[in-house]
Amino acid sequence: MFLILAILASSMMAFSQASKSTVTYRVGVSGAAVVGDYKDFYNSAIGISFETLCKPYKKVGFTTTVGYTRFIGKDNVDGFGQIPVLGGVRYDLDKTWHVGVQGGVSFYDGGNTDINFTYVPYVEYSTKNVNVAAKYMSIQATNTAINTVGISVSYKL
Repeated sequence: MFLILAILASSMMAFSQASKSTVTYRVGVSGAAVVGDYKDFYNSAIGISFETLCKPYKKVGFTTTVGYTRFIGKDNVDGFGQIPVLGGVRYDLDKTWHVGVQGGVSFYDGGNTDINFTYVPYVEYSTKNVNVAAKYMSIQATNTAINTVGISVSYKL
């Protein structure tokens, strides 16, 4: 998984150098409410992430994200950890507002060997060093989807 992120980040840096684009790095935290079928089993999800943004064009950027999200179980349901590895595109509406979508795969901790397609559309507000995003995450599991709606806050390194 870290190999995938290293390849994506290296590709973005190489592309950046070739096209005079900028690459920024961010670390973040997130919190989300579980919605849909799984809300009866899980209360919420909390996570951390490492993100890159490569801006080869004035209004369009390409993103990568890797993180860890912990789903918190209700009653006697055990929680589980998810490791999303995502890539996507971001469009700048102006200097502070952005919209984007990411897609990729999710891996899990605790012996679960499933790998599921994951997508994350979002709306983001940014300042010089801090970004705040409202996100919808959908993990396409077998015959169902695990969905969350949440907020992430990231800091530019």
